[in-house]
Amino acid sequence: MRALVVALCLAAACAGPRDRPRPPETKPSLAVDDDAELGRLADQQVMNEVLAMRDPALQGYVERVLGRVAAHADPNASRWTLRLIDSSHVSIRSGPGGYIYLTRGLLAFLGSEAELAAALAHEVAHVSMRHWRKQAEYLVKHGVDDGDIAKLGSAERRALLARLRDEEHESDQLALGYLERAGYARSGLLKVIRLFAELERRAGGSRVPPALRTHPATRERLDAITRRATPGGESKAAEYFSKIDGLQFGEDPRDGYLLGDRYLVPSADFELPLPPAWRAELVGRDLMAALPGKATILLVARSEHGNLDATLGALGDRSSFRPVTLGDRPAHFSKQPREGGLTALSWVIDAPKAPLVMALIVPSGQDEGDTVQALTGGAKRITEPALRNLGPLRVRVSRLTEARSLRALIEAGPTHTNLSTLALLNGVEPDQQLPAGSWVKRIEP
Repeated sequence: MRALVVALCLAAACAGPRDRPRPPETKPSLAVDDDAELGRLADQQVMNEVLAMRDPALQGYVERVLGRVAAHADPNASRWTLRLIDSSHVSIRSGPGGYIYLTRGLLAFLGSEAELAAALAHEVAHVSMRHWRKQAEYLVKHGVDDGDIAKLGSAERRALLARLRDEEHESDQLALGYLERAGYARSGLLKVIRLFAELERRAGGSRVPPALRTHPATRERLDAITRRATPGGESKAAEYFSKIDGLQFGEDPRDGYLLGDRYLVPSADFELPLPPAWRAELVGRDLMAALPGKATILLVARSEHGNLDATLGALGDRSSFRPVTLGDRPAHFSKQPREGGLTALSWVIDAPKAPLVMALIVPSGQDEGDTVQALTGGAKRITEPALRNLGPLRVRVSRLTEARSLRALIEAGPTHTNLSTLALLNGVEPDQQLPAGSWVKRIEP
């Protein structure tokens, strides 16, 4: 049973392995039952695999918000331990014994203290209702003792997923009560759910059939919350922005960042301007982009296979690659047919830390067309020293002195991300006219 619970908690951890683990700064939580020991064991595993943030002021602030919300939950459920995780992933998770794992990635995208309180309140509800235990007991009852849901039969797996969706509804409703009694705006929960729904849509997860999802459909959740989310309560946006101003954003920019529609990888001395109409997103440090309506997808990523020969071997037949020039860089190129009338084009550029791989999927017959030429023709070395020697990127919060849109803002002076991400960071549409005095988050060194 203990191994099962540890596995479940690890599956719920909010970030992947990191190179330099740090020990947690806060003391472990103490629950009133055996949750404490289970949570402590799982927490040790999680904190061995992630980086804890070293920001006492921010830690104290989030703990105060957590305490304000949790005071209105079941006081006998648990005591609370907050872990701020140094990860760009947008995530919040909880475990037995009142452990809550919150990433700086999520802090960057939230827009008020009420939204922070809502995200925390939802996890407080999961812990208070001991949802983790109910899932573990269900799996054991059906012969699965290692936490692997895939080992369930089809009917049992669908039944468990249905239960998980019900638990999300239950946590939403409980969170609304906590927020109301704590004096926070209930609309914060609506905004948090919309944020995660948009992130899921961009990652392609929204295409999973409803019956196979762990969370209810977004519209269903929003409708249920709206029916109970009475007006009123504090938003406290100014207080929140004062706490996250200067927060590190994203991964190390030396390994890849967006500057408007330009993707730069200083550690590989590589720049790729994206032609008009391309839609791009960073996934960690890697670039994913698509050309809407053209069945054309681009990925640029650092190789995980070490040196150049190992990378070429991992991508297929080593002999299928031939030497070419990509922009002003020597590269190795391969073209392979794929199912569905598609062709995969791959370029591998050797670089000091690890080879850089650019993979492009295009409709067959268009591998030498204008779209490919326009994309690859712009690849080059980074010529501006300030862009090559960039330090950590940070969230910078300010107020507009005049009405303008984010598009106008980014055209006046490109921020160190793209327009789509900037709009999501600020919770507005790119062309929405923001009045003077509006708070705006930008990404700058």
